Amino acid sequence: MDMQAALAQRQVDAAPVAALVGRRIHWVTSPQGTPLPRITMQVITEQREQHYKGFFGMQFARVQIDVRAKSYSEAKALADTVIDAVVPAGTFHGVKFRRGIVDRITDFEEKAGNEQVMRRSLDVLLWHSQA
Repeated sequence: MDMQAALAQRQVDAAPVAALVGRRIHWVTSPQGTPLPRITMQVITEQREQHYKGFFGMQFARVQIDVRAKSYSEAKALADTVIDAVVPAGTFHGVKFRRGIVDRITDFEEKAGNEQVMRRSLDVLLWHSQA
């Protein structure tokens, strides 16, 4: 399993996250009509540092995780459960993660037709490798 699949599955496996969104966790975009609350993720930057003999074992990625919900309090609560699920170090689904760092949290209001959607955006710094 690659980092993206393992990161999504970590959230599905975390009971507090799954209780709020089930399997509504997607990369880049959610399918049209996906109900709230939901999570989308995208890699913002990825570095594969090298030394003279090749790549280092760990890779770095800045991942933006966006949680969307009907209310600000719901978005904030979901973001907190996501942080609890993705920050701890460990090996998950064949991918080793060092402890992540939440580098930025930003709040947004969006419109979906006549519906108000609250989005909390997290930038999480992750170092990872195949286990």
